[in-house]
Amino acid sequence: MSVLQLGFVSLRAQFGFNPDEAGRLFEVSKKVLADIGNVVPFDPMIMLKQDAIAANERMKSSRIDLLIMQIGTFPSGELLPLLVKDLPVPVLLWALPEPPFDGGALQFNSLCGVHLMASLLKRSHRPFDYVHLSPEGDTTELSRYLKAFEVARDLKKMRVGLVGSHTPGFDAMAVDALSLKEKIGPEVVYIGLNEVFQGAETVSKSHRETLMQQIGRQFHNAGELPTEKIDKFAKTYAP
Repeated sequence: MSVLQLGFVSLRAQFGFNPDEAGRLFEVSKKVLADIGNVVPFDPMIMLKQDAIAANERMKSSRIDLLIMQIGTFPSGELLPLLVKDLPVPVLLWALPEPPFDGGALQFNSLCGVHLMASLLKRSHRPFDYVHLSPEGDTTELSRYLKAFEVARDLKKMRVGLVGSHTPGFDAMAVDALSLKEKIGPEVVYIGLNEVFQGAETVSKSHRETLMQQIGRQFHNAGELPTEKIDKFAKTYAP
């Protein structure tokens, strides 16, 4: 399967907070993500509406699988609709932990910004998730999420061959192809037994003999079966 295409942006406020430190962590985060997938970043941090529009165009043209939206410093909610417009991918919100409070002003107010973005995404019925961690700390939660996301993405592209059908009366063995496609993603491709048996007749004698020897080594009682049965088994399951 293809490598994950990770769209990555960081949002910031126009005034206040500590955009320099947030920008530094944005750069560190790119390196963390690069160990997991192909990072499609937008630089610099998004502050104005025109920045959000430009980032949106870059993400659409790059055909990303997931948009990771780091909240550097508390941003304007007006940026979100412009950023995700016509971008049919899930969003992962990334909150940065606040540095130790020394009695002065907040440095990021990042988690509060994630709350805002989550509320707006939920109201617009957009799928999203979130993480709350520093790129310079333990990033296990982030890497696990992205690996799980990759598996889910690949399942949506999977085609599973089903040879034959269940025995009459064994309805519990039946595959609910529609539910499988809807809830997980794989498409079931039905293959008739006649098609398998026809293909089996094209397997060469030398290939069948090699497979029959392998079967004899794997099953200690294979010799109790008639040779023609083992031959049929070998050519039916020949790759």
